[in-house]
Amino acid sequence: MNELIVKSGDTDIIDPQAVQAIVEYTLAVKVAEAKLDDIKERLREEMERKNVIKLESEADDMKVTVNFIAPTDSESFNSKKFRKDHPDLYDEYVEIKQKSGYLKMKVA
Repeated sequence: MNELIVKSGDTDIIDPQAVQAIVEYTLAVKVAEAKLDDIKERLREEMERKNVIKLESEADDMKVTVNFIAPTDSESFNSKKFRKDHPDLYDEYVEIKQKSGYLKMKVA
């Protein structure tokens, strides 16, 4: 799998081996994330129930630190509403910044 983009007739496509690898890795990540999310949720519930704020443990030379963050209120700014209600002020304070390019990949 040297070139990831190959020709199929007149069309550029992703090499079929690369597609297979992307699908396999994506599915493995989804399974791992679901398992991790389950452990995190169970830890959160237990830490809250036992009133534990911080845990630190080690296994196989890897350290895991878990902090329980209690629910809080937060403030947010509704920029869409502000832009609609005060377009002149919005234009005066808005800043345009360059964003780096990136890949967007969908596996279905």
